[in-house]
Amino acid sequence: MLEDDYVTLDRCFPVHTQFFGGTQRLSVGVVVKGACFDDDGDLEFNSISFEVDGAPEWIGRTAVERDWRHEPADAMHYSLTLNPIPPETVGAPFGSVSLRYGWRTDGGDDASQDSIHQMRRFELQFDHLQPLDQLLRRASAVQDLVTIAANRQRRMHSLVVTHPGATRDDSSDAPLKRLDLLINNREGADPSVRTRSTDLLFTYEQLGGLAAVARWVVVRDELRHPVDALMTVRYGRVGYLESRFQNVVGAAEALHRVRFPNELRPREEYRAFKRMLVKHVPSEHQEWLHSQLQYSNEPRLLQRLRDLVAFGGDEAVALVGDAKAWSEEVRDVRNGFVHEPARNTPVSSERVHYLSESLYFVLVLALLRECGYDHQVSQSIATHRQVDWVKERLRATQATTTGHNEEPPDSLPD
Repeated sequence: MLEDDYVTLDRCFPVHTQFFGGTQRLSVGVVVKGACFDDDGDLEFNSISFEVDGAPEWIGRTAVERDWRHEPADAMHYSLTLNPIPPETVGAPFGSVSLRYGWRTDGGDDASQDSIHQMRRFELQFDHLQPLDQLLRRASAVQDLVTIAANRQRRMHSLVVTHPGATRDDSSDAPLKRLDLLINNREGADPSVRTRSTDLLFTYEQLGGLAAVARWVVVRDELRHPVDALMTVRYGRVGYLESRFQNVVGAAEALHRVRFPNELRPREEYRAFKRMLVKHVPSEHQEWLHSQLQYSNEPRLLQRLRDLVAFGGDEAVALVGDAKAWSEEVRDVRNGFVHEPARNTPVSSERVHYLSESLYFVLVLALLRECGYDHQVSQSIATHRQVDWVKERLRATQATTTGHNEEPPDSLPD
């Protein structure tokens, strides 16, 4: 049995040591409250549960039923009835995903006011012990989904983990103990900024409920690198516009590499073609030509952007307008930032912002289609007021120049 006042500190390093007093101050990366684990490897757990700001509004279900009777006028009656919502659980390749509903009363003075706070808590259960980083990555997928739906950064908090060796008592059938998990440097949005229904690009029900959330958790893990790059646009603090633009372009390239053919010709055919070309130049130039041709069998950025717009469906095409012209402009702006800035005519910051935002929404549409969600989700995104605004400003801020005529390479070597 593990005592409640036990804690495990992990990922620590000293920041101050006082030799004469025998004290040391540590920066602690992870705290597990309620258990003491041996220092013999990575922390592992078999479940993680958490809350996400904005999830209640996104899910949209309430346990409170209101009854307000106006008649007769001298006997108005108003009542609140709390009908607890049963938990939901769906299977997943790694175990299961659950959504649990809870409530608590928040203070009140028994005279003039009282309140009920409703909670929505996600839980990921794993068939086998998982390293802490894997648990956090899976849990962050739900945070990403709520952030995409709310179109603003949402915070994951109140993390709890379980371990088969940490039980409430020493009996063999004792329930697992809930261990509070505290993570240092987990920046989050201001929880006081509420998610309004009008903010939502799509709702929990439109997405398909908990089964759709479980599917996203799996696909998000498969597409970890492109989604990580994409979400910096919503998670990062306000930074340089150029960096945000390049992050979302990098996400587009990464997503295309994962989900589309990354070769223009079959590999063996291209190798034979490359050997033939190298063979017909003087020996002193062969090494140089070989290195230049190393990545020339990959699609160029222009083709990747066109493929992603097409994959995003009619909604993505309607957003960007002329897909060919839009793709060429995104390519030219990216090349101007990356390759030879001094030789390119600057594009206004406003234009870069709306190119970046439009590409973000194209990738969101592509990702949700990759998950196989109902077309209703894409339609809800396409008709949202923020997407309409991006579409309008994209048309209104048409760039007057797109750089010089000489086309530098579209992609840097991996």
